[in-house]
Amino acid sequence: MSDARTAYLDKLPTVNISRRGFIRVATGVGLGVASGPLLIRRAGAQSKQPLMILYGVPRATMDPQNHINTYDESPLGNMFENLVDMSNPIDPYKGWKPMLAVSWKRVNETTFQFKLREKVKFHNGEDFDAEAVKFSIDRLLGRVDKNFLPPTVAWHAYDTIDRGEPVDRYTVNVITKVPDPIVLNRFNGFGMRMVSPKFYSENPTAYLQNHANGTGPYRFVSWVKDGDLVMEANQQYWGGAPAFEKVIIRTVPEASTRVSALMSGQADVTVAVPAEQADIINRSGRGRVEHVTSNRFGWWRMNAHVPPTNNVKVRQAFNYAANVGELLRTIYSGLGERLSTIVGKYHFGYDPTLPFYPHDPDKARKLLKESGLPLPITVNFHFIQGRYTKDKDMGEGIIGELNKLGPEYLRVVPKLYEAGTFYSQANAGKLDGIIFNSWGNWMFDADIDFGPLWRTKSTPSPDYPNDPALDKLVDEARSTIDEQKRKAIYSQLQKMMWESSFAIFGMQVVDMYGVSSRVNWKPRPDEMIWAKEMKPRSA
Repeated sequence: MSDARTAYLDKLPTVNISRRGFIRVATGVGLGVASGPLLIRRAGAQSKQPLMILYGVPRATMDPQNHINTYDESPLGNMFENLVDMSNPIDPYKGWKPMLAVSWKRVNETTFQFKLREKVKFHNGEDFDAEAVKFSIDRLLGRVDKNFLPPTVAWHAYDTIDRGEPVDRYTVNVITKVPDPIVLNRFNGFGMRMVSPKFYSENPTAYLQNHANGTGPYRFVSWVKDGDLVMEANQQYWGGAPAFEKVIIRTVPEASTRVSALMSGQADVTVAVPAEQADIINRSGRGRVEHVTSNRFGWWRMNAHVPPTNNVKVRQAFNYAANVGELLRTIYSGLGERLSTIVGKYHFGYDPTLPFYPHDPDKARKLLKESGLPLPITVNFHFIQGRYTKDKDMGEGIIGELNKLGPEYLRVVPKLYEAGTFYSQANAGKLDGIIFNSWGNWMFDADIDFGPLWRTKSTPSPDYPNDPALDKLVDEARSTIDEQKRKAIYSQLQKMMWESSFAIFGMQVVDMYGVSSRVNWKPRPDEMIWAKEMKPRSA
């Protein structure tokens, strides 16, 4: 796998480049400027050089139906496909467009019909047809392997779906248990990426965690856990062969190291570029920074079951003190978009009329006094780095703002984690106090903001609120077809969340990508980094 282009990156997992080292690389960029035209002249051969994509967190699996993380979903989307895709920019009302389905319609309240793209094959030669859709549904719901229960099912995302029924070879009906207003949305990725019946029934689950067979523009070549994912172009792809012949996806946790790799010409796309390094990259001649307001939004959940955050006045006090608006201005250079809810602005049901908690430290101190808890209150603040741009900085900023209430009122204890350690503890419900959260709803509907996280029967860990009133409304909304009635229910839910202050409400994240000069690409707001959408710059 090693060649001149990959030699530097081969060292990255064990090399922690210092700031001095980074400066040396940045200074050396002058040579890059001189060689820029040469790079462009060589563009005819660019498609044969591996396309290097660097993430901040590692892959967990190659099974598209058995994960819940966008940093798995995005790479897997190069090899596996959905029935539908979302437009760019996102439009949760009219933005759905064909992928493996070419058209669709609601037949009745519990039947939704898809017409499928014809003459599509999986990478191993199996045909994609209505039986493959039925199989994909059956596998997700544990009917192929009784021991297979993906987290997306446990988290309430697909439990309205009963079965798939082929009508003819390229027509399939999806039957739901109850009237489901967002059947179409549920076939946009994650658990509903299409898998091939033969390959995924004949191979054991452990094998399928490490191998892949989809219909997508890239074929699986190799993957080692915590190592590289290597893919090659599918020359028979129904949408035409992609421009780059080989793609390598690698994990580099440190943002400065990813930037160094980009500026030394050893990476083509890097995630989560720090805003303060954007000018350096843009002036380097080796690359540029592309940014987009992301579908992902960040917030900081508060454990409602243990002190001190089981006290609503304490939770409200933290929202009055957090000063999120000012932090967005200083940390994101004004690029972030503040939210007053846990529903994303791109999602059906988002209520823009809900007010922001104003920055009011005096009100926060008053609430802490009224909480009945002895002062000063001590609270743990659990956060990470590398999940999205400036996540660590925002965590540190909020800690600083909370501590400004004064040591006689509050003491915030920072708990910074490596991503793997954080998620293992957070998903097990082992964290108290204030907890980092972000969500990149792939169905673009409030059902997937509320259902998996805030409904008692489907919360990912026991430290989420158990509120019967919330549960009742979440269930009512997900079985209501009428759009206006659904929007009214979601507005009511968001008002209840705001008053209960179950989270420090955050912001719509800004994604910042470093992109090499040899690549033409504009990022999508849904965090999908799909190599088929990239072209050599001279093409």
